[in-house]
Amino acid sequence: MKTSQIATSVPPFLPHPLWRGGHLQTLATLRSGRSPVLRPIPHLVPTRDDDTIVLHEDLPTLPDDEPRGEFAGSTPSVLLVHGLCGCHRSSYMVRIADRLTRRGIRVFRMDQRGCGAATKLSNQITHAGRSDDCADALNYIAARTDGPLGVAGFSMGGNQVLRMLGHRSVHPSSDNDFFDRLIAAFVVAPPVDLACCSRHMLTGLRRVYSRYFLKRLLRGLPHVARRHQWVDDLLATAPPKTLWDFDDRLTAPLAGFKDAMHYYDTCSARRVTGSIRTPTCLVAAINDPIVPVTCFQGDQAAEFSTSAQQVLVPGGGHLGFVDRRGNCWIDGVAETYFSTQFGVGSISSATGEP
Repeated sequence: MKTSQIATSVPPFLPHPLWRGGHLQTLATLRSGRSPVLRPIPHLVPTRDDDTIVLHEDLPTLPDDEPRGEFAGSTPSVLLVHGLCGCHRSSYMVRIADRLTRRGIRVFRMDQRGCGAATKLSNQITHAGRSDDCADALNYIAARTDGPLGVAGFSMGGNQVLRMLGHRSVHPSSDNDFFDRLIAAFVVAPPVDLACCSRHMLTGLRRVYSRYFLKRLLRGLPHVARRHQWVDDLLATAPPKTLWDFDDRLTAPLAGFKDAMHYYDTCSARRVTGSIRTPTCLVAAINDPIVPVTCFQGDQAAEFSTSAQQVLVPGGGHLGFVDRRGNCWIDGVAETYFSTQFGVGSISSATGEP
């Protein structure tokens, strides 16, 4: 595999002494802490199939934290795509947006269908295969900006981003005007093999994560899903017991798939990761309890092109990466990557420290 600049510049991840191991690092993401205060501008974005997603635009800031106002010229922009049960307010979305805007980069935090500000606006549910929504968001951004573009996806959002990159490299089309300007992608813990990840959460302590996601998915089921009488009947009489069951009995029929396996096979990014041409940095933890390392290493691993560089670290859990000072290491890595790719601003240490 070709070595990228980001792969050689990433420092070792040193976990916090109280948050060691994949499970504790993953649970650390639930910590409540003070988040940066951002003042985003919301944009309602139509999708190609007449649905709606929402983008929250964070403008670059001056050193005194005053907004610079509307930019012209070559200011870069980055789209952030959240994971399962997330939204534009997810802690990793807010933290990384704050870091990037302080580097002079415009950020658009996405609310997927039925999530966050799009909860009551969408006609369909989101799922791991909504890569066209990422493309539509980038087209919207490209039409309103002049500079280079980047995209970052987290967990399920990472699968969507990789799937978009792979598909668009193989099947470029005129409705993706942004593609020539997309110079950098960054993904963290993407479940590139959805069936493998879903099965993984059916065993041992990992069943706790399946129940956690299931509870949040059922509680936050978009109103569009409740328009169907069969959905209410199912939830009242025999609600799903696992994440696989949820995808088999709700996600798949609501999104037009035959069953969970059809959904997983169709939407797993591993089908197209070998075709990616956009420079991409993938970061994952070997001890991730949700996305097993076998997705990236071993005989069953996804095949990646030389444009997609993998940074696999021993610790970090799933979107955890809480370092020895209690900061999130991945935030600094993302900041360094995009700052380097865009050639903007000074670059702070990629340790997650301020």
